[in-house]
Amino acid sequence: MSKSKTSICKDLIKDYCANCTFAGIHYIADESKHKSERIWPPLHLLDLEDALKEIAYFRGVAYVLVSTCFTNPDPDPLCPTSNYSYYANLIRRDCNKILKNCSYNNKEFSCCEYFQPIETDVGPCYILNSIQTNRILSVRNIENDPLITETTPEQRACRFHHENEGGLYPHYSYSACTVLCRKKAQLESCHCNDHFMLGTTEETLCNLTGMACLNKLQSHLTTLKPAWAKRPGLSCNCLPSCDETEITVIKDVTSSVKGKANKKKAHVEIVLAYLPTERFKRNVVRSRLDLVVSVGGTTGLFVGASLLSFVELFFFFTVRFISNIWMERKRNKDPPTTKSALVLLELPGPPEIEEFGPQSNGSRKEAYTSSGVPKFSPKLNKHIIKLKQLD
Repeated sequence: MSKSKTSICKDLIKDYCANCTFAGIHYIADESKHKSERIWPPLHLLDLEDALKEIAYFRGVAYVLVSTCFTNPDPDPLCPTSNYSYYANLIRRDCNKILKNCSYNNKEFSCCEYFQPIETDVGPCYILNSIQTNRILSVRNIENDPLITETTPEQRACRFHHENEGGLYPHYSYSACTVLCRKKAQLESCHCNDHFMLGTTEETLCNLTGMACLNKLQSHLTTLKPAWAKRPGLSCNCLPSCDETEITVIKDVTSSVKGKANKKKAHVEIVLAYLPTERFKRNVVRSRLDLVVSVGGTTGLFVGASLLSFVELFFFFTVRFISNIWMERKRNKDPPTTKSALVLLELPGPPEIEEFGPQSNGSRKEAYTSSGVPKFSPKLNKHIIKLKQLD
């Protein structure tokens, strides 16, 4: 059934009023308000509304808040001057009012059961692994060799999730590192942090003066740049994560939805350009064991030495050297003593050699014959040699 000309004109007028840029005209097409309220809308402090919107969705810019409440010679007494996190939580909606219908492969699921809240530097967000707005993505998975943990983060050009020294989040990631970098930059530039920054105490929360400083330096504090770039921005020395899957945006599509019925709705679709079949592996080219084997093989080839040769060299000039000095000192401290002793040596055999030297009666017994053969004793079947040790 075709619409009448009156209905077509009515829909056209409503669509124009809903999307008109003139102040107050959009109230005429706002069906959530009473008819009398559409024609005579209540008085609103539009500047304060915009200031509260900047506080609730702070992205580094607070132009209306600064111009209305800080630089204005006659500021409104209702201007918020501190405790901005209270106003942000008061204005922002929870998950049930933000997400309505969620589906994956044409199968619906509970939005708020899977989209969990997480605090970020731009306020609380609801995340499901990684949520993007109508973007075509490229996914790359990197597998790490077990020996990669023996290298330093600078050598492997990435950090593992447990290498999170002084981080704001429990685990390391590139985005968590940039948040910490931005927090340090705010403290250095304005000596305070905004109300969305994690780990901020009451003493370091920005007041109205601090918000004016952040607004003045927003081009420097909100934009990341490489170290070699000369444009305004923040240069953060953040390494990528070794454990996370890299998601790269290869196409970004934005579309505007017109009409009153779709004014307060958004349709988000995540599309993969191709299946995540691209996989890389991060390997260690040379470990400590490879270095030892290489050095040992090279020295063995040129000088005929091995690892034990170096151990031997170390032993002789350290342990052996100290041991020799200690034994020499001990020998010099305790010199040996000599005493006179008479040693009796009995050897089996027929000859008997009783003693050497002159006898007590002046006679001398010959122990050998003229031919050099020892004389035999008829009494003993052994020979006796008596030796006297002299001093």
